[in-house]
Amino acid sequence: GAEERDVPRSIVAKANKVSPIVGELVRDIRKLMGPYTATNLREKSYNRMKDYSAVAGQLGITHLVVVSQTQQNVIMRLGRFPDGPTLHFRINAYSLSRQVRATQRRPYDSPAAFMTPPLVVLNNFSQSVESHTKLMRVTFQHMFPTINIKTVKLSECRRVVLFHLMEDGNVEMRHYAVRANPVGVSKSVKRIIEAKLPDLGSLEDISEYIEGTAGMSGFASDSEAEDEGSRVTLPDRFIGKGNAKSQQSAMKLTELGPRLTLEIFKVEQGVNEGDVLYHKFVHKTPAEAAKIKAKIEKSKRLKEDRKATQEANVKRKREAEAEKRQAKIDRKRRKIEGANGEQEGGVDSDSGSDNDGGDADDDENQYGEYDGIENDGEYSGEEDDDSDQE
Repeated sequence: GAEERDVPRSIVAKANKVSPIVGELVRDIRKLMGPYTATNLREKSYNRMKDYSAVAGQLGITHLVVVSQTQQNVIMRLGRFPDGPTLHFRINAYSLSRQVRATQRRPYDSPAAFMTPPLVVLNNFSQSVESHTKLMRVTFQHMFPTINIKTVKLSECRRVVLFHLMEDGNVEMRHYAVRANPVGVSKSVKRIIEAKLPDLGSLEDISEYIEGTAGMSGFASDSEAEDEGSRVTLPDRFIGKGNAKSQQSAMKLTELGPRLTLEIFKVEQGVNEGDVLYHKFVHKTPAEAAKIKAKIEKSKRLKEDRKATQEANVKRKREAEAEKRQAKIDRKRRKIEGANGEQEGGVDSDSGSDNDGGDADDDENQYGEYDGIENDGEYSGEEDDDSDQE
């Protein structure tokens, strides 16, 4: 539908050669950006951001996330296609998803949670008035599909991506799964609701288990008492057993990873090219900026002229090759037509000579027969004369 076509779509890739752990980080970011991202993208070590920009328009891509690595730093470039801007970040610290799960007692990993896009939470961005910070906020917000409060389904709100602006200007990114646990019932009943069958062999009656008189836990657990602020009444059914409509449940966030600490240091107007709108370490005067801009525009014009000249040369060469091929085809056709004409002429001359010889033989036969008739007549006449003389 129209909403499906309007959602942001992304490519998350690595540029140049990176270490295996950075390659795993790229795959984690790609999974976080799902489901509207190129999941099975296969990059080459020589691919650059301009290579992905060349195919982004054909695939309907709106955002490019390219991670590269130098000897000192890991760089992430986030570009909005097709007109920009491009934000350059230095990844000061990061943790992979598997490293986050290794620190948890009960790690959570549900493939169904990645079938829907995450919710975006921006924290503390409104406190800053700097232009590059506002640009970061808008870019992060539009990387993921927007939410229509009237039509969104509660069961589709499975993940959260948090961007937190710290006091030093860096951005902390976290990725969580949204979970809900029913409250207002005893722990023993909750276990039955969650289909965790208890051991009732030592009990005489089920009421002992429900009421907790057999040394088992009673109503709410200590953790539930601490999470009273997270209790909500569900407006619709949510994922998980016991989370029915109008049921009171405690909402919890479980971190999925990866974790990123991003430091923005450069903003470009276009997609990896154009005017530098912001640079953290390099500051230019207006005159220097104008000189650099004129140099970039001159270089761009020269590049366009070279491209136009190259295209004209290629077109001219193709036309010349097409003419040569056509001339070769014409020569072959004329040669074949000439050979066919000579062959037909030879057949006509041979048939004409045979007919002439046949006519001569017929004349000779006619004359021979006539002469024979006359001779026979003469001989018969002489014989008659001789008979008369006698």
